[in-house]
Amino acid sequence: MRTGILGCAEKKGRKPMNPITMRAIKTEELHFINKLDKNGMKINIGNQYAYNVQYSAENLCRGEFTAEVFSKQNPEQFSIKIVQQATFSYDPALSKEEIHRLTYKEIFPYVRAAITGVTADAGIPPIYI
Repeated sequence: MRTGILGCAEKKGRKPMNPITMRAIKTEELHFINKLDKNGMKINIGNQYAYNVQYSAENLCRGEFTAEVFSKQNPEQFSIKIVQQATFSYDPALSKEEIHRLTYKEIFPYVRAAITGVTADAGIPPIYI
């Protein structure tokens, strides 16, 4: 048994602890409409998500996560749309299904933090997705 980075034990023939690595992330789009009444108006929130992965040469891929949060009654009064893109390198032994799942798990916290941050900074109760 060998000891790898951070003292993690590796056995010969086992997959590394993290078979994907996020190389870069950026917010491609951010749209926010907040025309809510400031008197504590309650709204029913709806949401939609989409995640796609595009593959390129040299074991690189780009994940694009689109999240929308909106008022079900009046989306023209309250809505958030964010599109975040991240570039990943990955172990070529992974299947596309595994890459999709693992890259989604890596990018989701950034999307969640962006939505929570925008709503908190807007002076309304933060929205957690």
